Amino acid sequence: VGTPWRTGDGRLLNAAAVLAGGRIRGVVPKTHQPNYAEYYERRWFVSGAEVDETVDDPRLGRFRVTRDQLFALGDVRFAVELCEDLWAPEPPGIRHCLAGADLI
Repeated sequence: VGTPWRTGDGRLLNAAAVLAGGRIRGVVPKTHQPNYAEYYERRWFVSGAEVDETVDDPRLGRFRVTRDQLFALGDVRFAVELCEDLWAPEPPGIRHCLAGADLI
């Protein structure tokens, strides 16, 4: 699920939350924010390239906020890559595949 996400130190990320079994399993921040034509993401969001934090919240549960995560759905391991990250010179999906992702 696409969502804005505020880090523990107050930075705002454009992110995707992976949900399963009624819980957040992880939040994956977007790394590359477009800032051309009609896109002005840098006006609001920061890059999630260096973000790696663990959330431990009584309502939301315990999960990581970082771009380098693999999730499992049965026997399939998958990762999340968000929009502009796909067209970057070094897309996160490359690392995900090398780490064992079957699906991006």
